[in-house]
Amino acid sequence: MPLKKEKHHQILTGVKFQTTPLANSTNTTLKSNENVSLTNTYSNLTTTEKPNLNNDSINSLDHLTIIRDQKTELDELNNRFSNYVIALRKKSKENDDLQKKVDVEKQKQKNLISQDNQDLETKMNELRHEMDESAVLTEHFILKRNQALKELALLKDKIRTEEDFSYTKRRQALENEYQETLAQLKELTNHYEDLEKISQANKKEMNQMNDLYKKLEDELHDLILNNMRLQCNLRTIEEQTLLKKAIYETEKAELVNEQIKQKQFYTNELDKAIEDIKHDFQTLLKNNKTILENSYTERIEQIKTQILTYEANKQQEIPSTSRISIETLYNELKQTENARQDIENEYRLLIDLYISKQKEKNQIDEERVHLDNEYNRLINEINHLTDAIEIGKQYWLSVHFELETYRRLLDLETTKSSSNIIHTSLPNGKQENSPIEEQQQQQDQQHQQMITVKKNDTQRAISKTGEMKITNEEGSILICNIILGKFDIDQVQPGFISINNASTNCVDQPLKGWTLVRSINDGPESVFQFPDSCVLKARTRVRVYSNKAENMGNSTLHGRLIATSIPAWASTVQGDNVKIVLLDEKGINRAQYSETWQ
Repeated sequence: MPLKKEKHHQILTGVKFQTTPLANSTNTTLKSNENVSLTNTYSNLTTTEKPNLNNDSINSLDHLTIIRDQKTELDELNNRFSNYVIALRKKSKENDDLQKKVDVEKQKQKNLISQDNQDLETKMNELRHEMDESAVLTEHFILKRNQALKELALLKDKIRTEEDFSYTKRRQALENEYQETLAQLKELTNHYEDLEKISQANKKEMNQMNDLYKKLEDELHDLILNNMRLQCNLRTIEEQTLLKKAIYETEKAELVNEQIKQKQFYTNELDKAIEDIKHDFQTLLKNNKTILENSYTERIEQIKTQILTYEANKQQEIPSTSRISIETLYNELKQTENARQDIENEYRLLIDLYISKQKEKNQIDEERVHLDNEYNRLINEINHLTDAIEIGKQYWLSVHFELETYRRLLDLETTKSSSNIIHTSLPNGKQENSPIEEQQQQQDQQHQQMITVKKNDTQRAISKTGEMKITNEEGSILICNIILGKFDIDQVQPGFISINNASTNCVDQPLKGWTLVRSINDGPESVFQFPDSCVLKARTRVRVYSNKAENMGNSTLHGRLIATSIPAWASTVQGDNVKIVLLDEKGINRAQYSETWQ
């Protein structure tokens, strides 16, 4: 563009220096180093035979005829210049209309104001400057044509008034004026050709600008679709969260009621069993004590009776029969043993009953321990469900904050566009290393997200639904984005991917030694290693382009990351499984992304 400006300036300067009155023939000589050639447009003029000025038989009428022919040619040239001026004004009006359309569309582009837009504005300014210079040249040519017509009229009057003078005295002056007129016509022809070339170049630039505008409009459409999908997914997550919360509250209430009923039932049963055991033991002790007391009382009375009988009979017996017979003692001992056996048998029944009651008590204790364990397990499940609901709330808040951030960025860019403030942005409207806002502190949880979207060849929008959906429709894509910690892989396009560092309490992460590994269908791996000086700042994202990325804008500028070994990050071949892994300097998997075309 600077070359065009210098060329226009030289042309304008040359025209100003070459503009001289036709009447003053002494100041209209051409420079020795200027060789101007005529085009086919003025072939008739250049091929016209020069009049033989040395022939004394030619009178002044011949010169008037030549001047009339020259005036006719000047009139034709004037008509051509008039048409050219009209065409230039029409082209300028079209450019102004196109500029108005571009300004209106720039208001709709919101977050697509980037370095490309700045370059586009620069080109538009240069184009306006060139159009202004063209207008100046056109006005200059019009003034020069009017001046030439006036001088031609003066010359015609002068010739008419000087017909009586000798033609020999005026021959050299007329010849010089004729040569100067031819030179000026050649210069005007060259200027006209240059202006036609400039017009063609401007037309090509306008076509390029129209193509760029269409591409920017397509990217804006993709972003609007992404925003709509995110909003739909957010509503789905909210409904699922409310449904799970209601189910959880209902099950929790039912579980608490059931636990209270079971606890009360087993408590009552245990109290009854303990009371029965105590009552049985007390009855057993009372019965055993009564039986023993009665048995010993009867035995004592029998012994006392036997002693009294023995003492009474002893005095009456003969001295030879003073001893008690062995059979009598044996019978008494046998009776005593039988009584003891009876008492022991009765006591054994009580012991067996006690043992059976003790076993029942142990079983009840085991059931109570089992119920306590079941109660603790249910409590753990309730806590787990509570944690899951909290994680769902955090994920919902994260998606909500991201949508709110996108909305604020769109509003901010709309405001900046309305105030004609230009900022450097990416082709899709998202700034690299742009801050990601968070409105409250969340716990740093490691969780996994399953993302499912449908895409075609021209549209690859990502939607987060929070669940996995399998579909067999043509053109659908199954995406699994696994967030293993503070980082995640997002915006996977054929031309680029984004690495986000947007977790709670995140810090700046140096990417020295970190790599991105891409493979298709578990085939050969393509590796991209981050530069040692690359740092992923907190709450920002970094973008990595493929080596065949289109419409990168200023992606070749210093600081942009380009994977030279990877032609495209995503694949559109049906059945291909693309896997992208983010590894740190120790080879630990920090984030993983996979997608499969169905």
